[in-house]
Amino acid sequence: MKGQLLGVMNKRHIAISFIIGFFAVFYGYKASASQDNLYYKSKIKTPQAAKLLKKTNIQSSYIVILDSGIDYKYEKQNKGKYIYGTRCVTAWGEYHKDPWTSYGVGINHGSEVQFVCDEIISDLRVNNEKQYSLNQPIMTIQYKISEPDGTSNVERLIYAINDVIDQYVIKEKLNIAAINFSSIISFKGEGNEKIEKLKKELEEAIERASSYGITFVTAAGNDNMEIYNYSANFDNVIAVGSTDANNNRALWGESGGSCFGKQLDIVAPGDKLLVFNKDKKPVVDSGTSYSAPMVSAAIGLMKGINPELKPSDIEEILKNTSADLGKKGRDDYFGYGLLNIEKVVETLIKREGSF
Repeated sequence: MKGQLLGVMNKRHIAISFIIGFFAVFYGYKASASQDNLYYKSKIKTPQAAKLLKKTNIQSSYIVILDSGIDYKYEKQNKGKYIYGTRCVTAWGEYHKDPWTSYGVGINHGSEVQFVCDEIISDLRVNNEKQYSLNQPIMTIQYKISEPDGTSNVERLIYAINDVIDQYVIKEKLNIAAINFSSIISFKGEGNEKIEKLKKELEEAIERASSYGITFVTAAGNDNMEIYNYSANFDNVIAVGSTDANNNRALWGESGGSCFGKQLDIVAPGDKLLVFNKDKKPVVDSGTSYSAPMVSAAIGLMKGINPELKPSDIEEILKNTSADLGKKGRDDYFGYGLLNIEKVVETLIKREGSF
């Protein structure tokens, strides 16, 4: 059996034999930030959605981010505002004795993905940021499953999905809206008995999450080719691609770009975004890793408006409200179109009446 770890560190792919795992799927373009790097909020219509949400009664919902951990200072500053908590599995080794990470020890991908999700939540203005509460309308949870460089394995991913259900849904009775997985798994050796077993177990874990009302959101990938990775290849997930500031499919460097294909469901901004502030020093980066949490934030809002929405309902609403790009109707480069949270809220108002 051979496994391939696919990911990007400064535009390089890394392949390692005898391991099945994943890397964060982003191309790094670090630069000075400006307000232009926050364009993604207006592109997906969060300010307009916020106006529609004034004086609304939204129940608490939670988004679980499966990633590399979270910056300690960022978590402490934002717990009770957007962040509910963290989770790690100490049996996975020294790095997993706590949920923290930083640029000093790794790529800090988990913090960046969570930052983007929290920025969307903040812009919707449904949380009371002046009051500490673990029952804010939309909250995030960081679940550390990878090593500092982003590598991990499929067994951990399967375990984490089931643990989210057991711990947060069954035990804590939380309204878990989405699991965000901004990484990829690429299996090498199709047909191998062990690989096929892992694929089946992963699909079963995602299906179990769906049965508990949880939508699984994943990044499409950054290799500028047809989607080949898991979990984006499964039918019961939302695969998210990237656009740039001009609503074109995002392209990076000589060979990078948002992956495409029949599995692509929806797109969101993913080019030159503000993805973190470290000691007042902004970080700008690109990739489908950052498009996915925008969709997850929208799902958090949807499940806060109506906790009874099923993943199939959510997927249908997202597709029907997206702004069509490229060829008319669904196409392989933009899916059903660009995420439009304003239209999502309008649709739910019509469906649910006042809330």
